[in-house]
Amino acid sequence: MVLAYAGELLSDDGTTTVIKADLRDVDAVLTDPALRSLIDFGQPVGLLITAVLHFVADDADPWGLAARYAGALAPGSCLALSHITYEGLPPRLVEEGVSVYAQAQGVYPRSRAQIELFFAGLHVVPPYPGAEPAITHIGVWGAEDPELADSDGSHWWYGGVARRP
Repeated sequence: MVLAYAGELLSDDGTTTVIKADLRDVDAVLTDPALRSLIDFGQPVGLLITAVLHFVADDADPWGLAARYAGALAPGSCLALSHITYEGLPPRLVEEGVSVYAQAQGVYPRSRAQIELFFAGLHVVPPYPGAEPAITHIGVWGAEDPELADSDGSHWWYGGVARRP
């Protein structure tokens, strides 16, 4: 359904495309002719892996998948990644969410330490001016006032941006 709607909504100027592939099949995604016609992997690019790796079970090695995608990027490229967590949330709420998603594909909330592993070998950038490089709750990323931006709603997610050396 997403593919059908995307075809209707995307511009006809050749600057966007949709690839029907499984994220876990890195070779199929990265060698797709439509992707290769739009992106020059010899130049720095931005890669968004947002709100998706928490649907990949540990046994499918989501960290290895992220590393393979990042490894295909030219030096100077950036990876932006977000992922749900269970840390600091009411256990009953997390259990209920996992139970609901188990009826579909499943969902795998991870700790900050596990999410930080997605950025292995990359240079994490500060989430806002004056901050140290870090993976943070997404609500504070890019915030003008991090204390005001740090809400309960943002605690469901960790995210970060990193540059490939």
